[in-house]
Amino acid sequence: TVYGPEFQIFTPPYMVGYLNGMSSLIQSGVSYKCDYGKGLGIYTSLPEDGTFRMVCPQGGLTYPGAATPNATVDEIDVLLTGGRMTPVAKDVVRRAYQEAPPGQELERAQQAAIMTAEFNTLGAPLPFPGVRPPPPDDHGIGKKAYKAFIVMFLAGGADTWNMVVPQECDLYQEYRSIRTDLTLNTNEMIPITTTGQTCSKFGLHASFPFLKSLYDSGDAAFVSNVGNLVEPTTKATFRTGAVRCFNLFSHSDQQRGAQTLKCQDMGTAAKGTGGRIADALGASNYQTTSFSLSGSAIWPSGFQTKREIVGEQGSKGFKEYEQWMGAIGNITAQRHGNVYSEAYADAFLNSIALTQKLGSFMQDAKLATNYQQSSSLDRQLYNVAKLIASREGRMAERDFFFISIGGWDMHDDMKDRLNSKLSEVDSALSGFVA
Repeated sequence: TVYGPEFQIFTPPYMVGYLNGMSSLIQSGVSYKCDYGKGLGIYTSLPEDGTFRMVCPQGGLTYPGAATPNATVDEIDVLLTGGRMTPVAKDVVRRAYQEAPPGQELERAQQAAIMTAEFNTLGAPLPFPGVRPPPPDDHGIGKKAYKAFIVMFLAGGADTWNMVVPQECDLYQEYRSIRTDLTLNTNEMIPITTTGQTCSKFGLHASFPFLKSLYDSGDAAFVSNVGNLVEPTTKATFRTGAVRCFNLFSHSDQQRGAQTLKCQDMGTAAKGTGGRIADALGASNYQTTSFSLSGSAIWPSGFQTKREIVGEQGSKGFKEYEQWMGAIGNITAQRHGNVYSEAYADAFLNSIALTQKLGSFMQDAKLATNYQQSSSLDRQLYNVAKLIASREGRMAERDFFFISIGGWDMHDDMKDRLNSKLSEVDSALSGFVA
C-alpha cells in the first residue's frame, strides 16, 4: 500500500497558485506584491523621506550557472531533483535554456525544472515508453433543457432545531422543555404556515427574511428529520447492537457520511451522493458535470463522474501558460512507473486543462445582478452563478455544485453565533437569486 496525503489537497487552484508563485519567486525574488501586485514572500518596508518604501525584493536566487548550457542543465538536475530527471524532462529544461531571451536563460531553465514530476515527487520516476493521452473532451451537443443541483454544506453541525420551529401546538411545548435556554421566543422568529403537518404554524429563524420571501413565493421548501441514520434506532437498540454510522461522534467521519449518504461505510469508497446521481444522468446521455467550489469534497465525486474543482477566486489560470504550453505538454506526456510521479503528471495535466477551459468560459459569462462578494460564501455562489451563466458555451445539460461554509461547531454563545451565521447565509442567497 502506498500513501500520498498531499494529493488530497493537490487541487487545480492550488496547482496553478504554485506555478504562479514559483514563477514569481524565480523571476522577482522573495517579494510581497512586488511582481505586478503578485509575489511570494513577506512584507518588508523601510522609512524614507517621512514615508515607508516597500523593499522589492527581500531576497533572490543566486545560482550562477555552469560554464556551458549542458553543464548548467546537469547541475540543475542534481541540485533540484537529485539527478533523477528523465531524458524527456531534461530535454525540456535544456530547450527552455537554449530558447530563452538573452539574460533569462537560468530563469527559464529553473522554471521548467520546477514543473517536472521529478522536482515535485520523491523516488526514481521510472519512465515508461509511449505518451499520456490528453484529457477527454466530455462536452457533447447539449440540447436538453438545463438544470442545476447546488448543495450548501454547513460544516461543523448547524443547530437546525432553531432554523424552523413548530408554533402554537404541543410540539412547541416539547421543544421549549428540551431546549431550555436555547429556545427561540416568538419575537426571534418569522411566522410561516403550511398544511399536512402536525402543526400548521411554524417559526423561521429571524435571520432568514430573504429565505422567508422565497418560501412565500413557492421557491423554497423545508424538509425536516433528515440526518445520518442506517436504520430506525431507539436508545435501547442503540445500546444493544443497532447498525450505526461508522465512528459516531467523529466530525470527519460524519461529514463524509453526510456527503456519501453511506454513513455505515468507512471512508469514501461509496463516492459522493451528487457524483452518483451524476453517474446515473451521464449513463442516460445527459451532458453532466460535477463541481466543487470548496476544495476536495467527496459529494461531487462519482464512479464515472470526475469532480472538477474551482477555487474561491474563480478558475484562474497559469499566467504564463501561452509561453510554457509546449513544455507542459512534453512534461505531462511522459508516463511513469513511479505511482507518485504518475499521479503528479496526471494531476498537473488535468489542472492546466481545467483552469484554461473554465477560465475562458467564466471570463465571458455575464450575470443578471451586481453580485457583492464580501464573504467566502458570496464568492462561492458568485462562481456558481458564473458557471451556470456559461452553460451554453459548455454545452451543459446537468450541473452539480458543492459549496461549503464553516463555523457551525458552536460550543458556547450559540444563539448569538447562530444569528450571525444564518444572516450570512441569507445575505448570500439574496445576492445569488436573480
